[in-house]
Amino acid sequence: MNKQELRGYLLILAAALSWGWIPVFSRIAYQYGSNPQMAAAFRSFVAAPVFLIWLLAKGSLKQFKLKDLPLYLIYGIVAYAGTCYLYMAAVQLLTSAMAAILLYTSAAFIIILNRLIYKDAITRDKIIALACTFFGCFLVVRAYDPGAFLGNLKGILFGLGSGLCYSMTTVMGTTLREKNPGEVNSGLMTIFGAMVFLVVCPPWKGPAPSLPLMICYIGLGLVCSVGGFGFYLKGMEQGIDGGIAGIIAMLEPVAATVLGCLFFHDEITWPQVVGIAVVLFGAAWPLLAERREFASAGSA
Repeated sequence: MNKQELRGYLLILAAALSWGWIPVFSRIAYQYGSNPQMAAAFRSFVAAPVFLIWLLAKGSLKQFKLKDLPLYLIYGIVAYAGTCYLYMAAVQLLTSAMAAILLYTSAAFIIILNRLIYKDAITRDKIIALACTFFGCFLVVRAYDPGAFLGNLKGILFGLGSGLCYSMTTVMGTTLREKNPGEVNSGLMTIFGAMVFLVVCPPWKGPAPSLPLMICYIGLGLVCSVGGFGFYLKGMEQGIDGGIAGIIAMLEPVAATVLGCLFFHDEITWPQVVGIAVVLFGAAWPLLAERREFASAGSA
């Protein structure tokens, strides 16, 4: 491994850790009177101007075409605004571990949606991934304990909704990658998501956030959005394989789980630990399978 590869791996790891702070900043914000809609909105209000300045400074928007505006608007509404709100709503009702791992059911939704939209084949490896996601989530949400499961049902539905919306980052991204590079798609997704929140949660209609709330909102915007995407894209620029980058990024729910235990003393049972490991294994399995096929084809 050369220095450039090591730098790339560390940057992707930094992205995963940055995203892992989302439940921390969100839950502290709720303690100071915020709610999921406000937290998601202010996260985008902080991040969107930074992304816009970044894209303008690099001249990355020269390729953007107005005819693609409706597609990017949908991308911002579903993939960014939908994910932000539903994930933060799940964080409010569940432990950080449960909310984070439900977000990663996106891997299963991607397989299903790609089959429905792009007619991608559901291979044996994808079936393994789906089975792992189902069984792992069964353990994480404690479906084996009817009382605990029903008590958390609302949060679980929000978490699954966040996974569905998050999957659209990849599903719609398949089409958008043909139009613009990743940094443009990530930036425009955030910018258009912020526009949605300006309509549904205009900041000038509510009370001014207190200092602790502003710190949380800035943390969500700069650390979790700008930092997360910035580190990830910079890591990819070092020539890191996309499959490996995706696997490293899956450390996000692990980081969220550890931080939840440290900051909020979240309780986590052994079945939930096993469930987290099974879900992450299932999410990583198709990526590992792709690498095996690529290596086999290269040696043929």
